[in-house]
Amino acid sequence: MRDLAPGWLGAHRAELAAAIGIPAEDFLAEGRDGTGLKTRVPWTRFSSRKRSPRATTGFYVVYLWAFDGSAAYLSLNQGTTDFHNGDFVRKPLEVLDSHVIWARDVVGAWIAGRTDLVDLELRDKGENSLGRGYELGNVASIRYVRDAIPDEEELLADAVSFASALGELYEARTRVPLPYEIPELEAVEEVAEDAAGNRRPARGAGFRQNKEERDLIQRHAEELAADYYAAAGWTVKRKGAPFDLELARGDERWTVEVKGTTSTGEAVALTDGEVRHHADAYPRNALVVVREIVLDRSTSPPTVRGGVLFERQPWTIEADDLRVVSYRYAVPSELYVGDGVAAEAIQKM
Repeated sequence: MRDLAPGWLGAHRAELAAAIGIPAEDFLAEGRDGTGLKTRVPWTRFSSRKRSPRATTGFYVVYLWAFDGSAAYLSLNQGTTDFHNGDFVRKPLEVLDSHVIWARDVVGAWIAGRTDLVDLELRDKGENSLGRGYELGNVASIRYVRDAIPDEEELLADAVSFASALGELYEARTRVPLPYEIPELEAVEEVAEDAAGNRRPARGAGFRQNKEERDLIQRHAEELAADYYAAAGWTVKRKGAPFDLELARGDERWTVEVKGTTSTGEAVALTDGEVRHHADAYPRNALVVVREIVLDRSTSPPTVRGGVLFERQPWTIEADDLRVVSYRYAVPSELYVGDGVAAEAIQKM
C-alpha cells in the first residue's frame, strides 16, 4: 500500500478533487518513504496545491505508517512545523491545539457521522519526533491494521469522505482565519521579504487577503471606532497618517491608532511613523483594535461586517512588544564612487 499510494491517489484525482471542491489541476498528491532521519514515519498526502503547497502548510489528508509497521492511518491533519534557520521546528503547542479545535468544530457533523475514528498512534518515540507532531496536529483519523487492509473500493470511499471534510476546512478558511493567523501582519512580512529578495512561497497560499480586502477591513474598523468615540461625546476627524483619528472634546485633544483584523488580534502591524507619533503623543493617545471582523468573499466585491472593539488609552508602546520585520539601510554614498560594472560586462566574465 505504501509504495502504491501516490500513484493510486493520482489515478483517482478526479474523484478526490471533486470531493474537496477544487479543480483537478489544483489537486496535489505526494509522499515520502521511510528513508532518512526525517521520515521515520512514511507518509503520502493529498491536498489543494494552492491551499497546502507543502506538508508544512495548511490542512491536508495524509496516509501515515506507524513506525513499527503495525498499522497505517488515514488522517485529516495539518502542517505541524515551520522552517527556521535551516531546520524544521515544531509549531507551538497552543497553535496546533487551537487549529485542531477550530477544525473539529468546522467538521463536527462529519465527525459525528463516522463511527470508526480512532486516536492517531504512530509509535515514533520522542517528544520532538515527526510522528509526535502528526499526533498533535491530527483532526480525525482511522486505522488500517497491517494484516487487514480493506479492498480498493473501501479505501477509495474513505479517501473521498476525508476529502469532503478537507473541502469543508478550505471553505471555512476563506471566511474566517485560523487562530493565531494574522493576515494583515503576514501581508506586511511578505512585502519585507520581497524587498529583501528572500521570499519563500506564500504560507497558506489561496487564502491571502489582497489590498482591496485589507483596505475594506481597515475602513470598517475606523468607522466603528469613530462611532464609538462620537457616542462618548468626542468630535472625530479622520486623518489617515501618521494616526487614524483625531479627537476633540472641550480642551482635550487626542490621537487614535485604529487597527482592524479578521484574526483574534494577537498582533498588528505598525509603521515607523505610527510608532514615532504615538511615542510623542503619549499620554493623549489611544490604540483601538477591532478584531474578528468577518470578511465575506461570497459577494463581488467582498463585504465586511461585525467585529469586537477593544481600546487602550493612554497607549504606551513598549520596546519589548515590537518585532522588527525589516530594516531600511542607508547605503553609504562612497559605495557608488566610480562607474560600477555594467551587466553586459558581468555576463562576459
